[in-house]
Amino acid sequence: MFHKLLPCTVIGAAISLGAATVVTVDPSRSEGAVNPYIFGHNIEGGNGKGYQGRTDTPAGNYASGAWRPELNAPNSELVGILREAGAKLIRYPGGCLSHNFDWETAVGPQEKRPLQKFGIPELVRFCREIGAEPLITLGDLTTPESAAELAEYLNSPADDAHPWAKQRAADGFPQPCNVKFIEIANESDHGNHQGEPRLVRTPQQYADWVDRVIRAIRKVDPTIRLGGHFSTGTGWQDPWNTALLRKNGRQLDFIALHPYATVVEQAARANAYPELILESALAAPDQTGALVREYHANTRRLTGRDIPIALTEYNMLWIDTRSPQGMLSYGPALYCADLIRVMLRKENNIAFANQWQFVNGYFGFVHGGRWKEGHPLNPWHKLPGYWLYRLWGSHFGTEQVGVAVTGEPKVEFGGISRTLQAGNTPAVPVKFRLDAADRETYQVIPVSSDSFTVKLKKFSGEAYHDFPPFTIQPGASYRADYEFRVKSGDDSGAAVGLGFTDARGWGKTMSASGMESELWERDWIRRSVAIAALPDAEQLSMVVRMIRGVKPVNAEIEFRNIRLTQGPQFPAYSAVTSAASLSPDRRTLYVIIFNKLQKESAPITVKVADGSARSARLWQVTGPSLAANNWKTQEVAETVSGAEIPAVSPQGFELTLPPLSMTAVEITRAPPAGK
Repeated sequence: MFHKLLPCTVIGAAISLGAATVVTVDPSRSEGAVNPYIFGHNIEGGNGKGYQGRTDTPAGNYASGAWRPELNAPNSELVGILREAGAKLIRYPGGCLSHNFDWETAVGPQEKRPLQKFGIPELVRFCREIGAEPLITLGDLTTPESAAELAEYLNSPADDAHPWAKQRAADGFPQPCNVKFIEIANESDHGNHQGEPRLVRTPQQYADWVDRVIRAIRKVDPTIRLGGHFSTGTGWQDPWNTALLRKNGRQLDFIALHPYATVVEQAARANAYPELILESALAAPDQTGALVREYHANTRRLTGRDIPIALTEYNMLWIDTRSPQGMLSYGPALYCADLIRVMLRKENNIAFANQWQFVNGYFGFVHGGRWKEGHPLNPWHKLPGYWLYRLWGSHFGTEQVGVAVTGEPKVEFGGISRTLQAGNTPAVPVKFRLDAADRETYQVIPVSSDSFTVKLKKFSGEAYHDFPPFTIQPGASYRADYEFRVKSGDDSGAAVGLGFTDARGWGKTMSASGMESELWERDWIRRSVAIAALPDAEQLSMVVRMIRGVKPVNAEIEFRNIRLTQGPQFPAYSAVTSAASLSPDRRTLYVIIFNKLQKESAPITVKVADGSARSARLWQVTGPSLAANNWKTQEVAETVSGAEIPAVSPQGFELTLPPLSMTAVEITRAPPAGK
């Protein structure tokens, strides 16, 4: 199968006995301050009642083990762990638990909130103990008036004019908390699940609600940075995003995005390709960076602004019933840790980021504590992600500086789910065939071999027309490029576009992709859509995707110049990646280096461009395989701690990086001349 033809093999002869790879660090080339809020995490601390039919849950008291309600205090050992990991931003109450979260039930005397003892005042205490800022996520049912009262509770002076601020003072904070960030709900495009009352907003309803919430909060405190949410996993072109940007593009401080890599939600599929899924962790970080830049480009097109993006959740996601610890393994940890490097790059304009999730659960970097009444107070079990983030948190500075990696090995990847094929071979054209459809509410009319027209007639609901399937190379990536315009029709929020689906059907494979555009694009615009076929797929179909608007729609939409290709969607990825920074006094140069080769060591030369190196030490985390998870033994750990690097010259030194390793180097610099 295709993924066996390209099993993350090294291209050419890049690996040799000599140090062919050069990491050049330039302390004189400042890239600005390191954004500390990129080093953020999620901690689930909401009750969760109503989420997917749940009754009351203990998360609101125990914060998944972060809080000890019997002491009314944080778990002290976890505080130390989070400090070591450099955590600077804690998102609360956490993901889908926030859908039905009512902040007013999370303040005031604890005896009056028996199921939310880890409330907002406790969150602020917790964050101050670890040296972090809180990011508070509003519930979907929060009114603009209630949002304004939350801002008053958090940041207004505690006087008679501000009764909610007086409540904050009674909760232990007489001075304003000066909270900096509020996120306006979480993944609202999929509704509040089975919460009561049930709430599913249309894109325009969400955009209007965000507008009212922003205006209400800014009347109370204009300094709070406020952001809405992109849609969840559907792409930058989703009508949800267009509505949000067109309504709020001039006033958003950030927009939240959740770029989970390699999402495989069918356990049978995940169980079938565990090695390929884990390998995708190595290719995915730079693909996530490219995705972020696509969102930025569309945001600039619609708003004229480069609005910062906040990755308030990021990780990988698959359901592996054979190994429930799969999400806790070294592969996802390496994806997250190397994504920090990508997020630090200024061109990606990341406002802040929160890894999902630090404590316990299906994704936790550490497991332990007590998260339920009657459970033992377990010791903290340090999983692979902890060790990698500990290097970031302990060995990175405050000023980012230039770093370039040259001569590094390049690695091909076959592609799976959202992580597409990466390689250096050119894409090749693929033949396809269009056919017609004539239904009560829509027609698909081929015009030529590479163009067709869609006519909607009082269309509502959703419809998908599969063109005749074409034979594929299993596991390969496919891409359709095309031009699109709306010849006539009303802007009702409906969307039409092209996509792909596995010819066996969505129900059997959950393998599909789509690119829909709203019906207001009157000029020809270019679009593209890609899919990584499953390793056992034999055929794909191109699909016309028609998505309902807020009212029945009549429209005529034209597609032309369709080009279908098979092959890599990204270049082969770099096996050696790096980031660099300086300490506040500029006397210490920090260099983080990843070797993402699975079996081979990577000999490298570290060059210091200004010749200021005096001595150097290194710390190193290694693991035996991407599947290692520390569940039974500490397979992934810090194996070198502060070792002196020999033969350091002013211009640099040589190192050999073990396979699947993260290395932190601290270079002591010579003082400037005359000092």
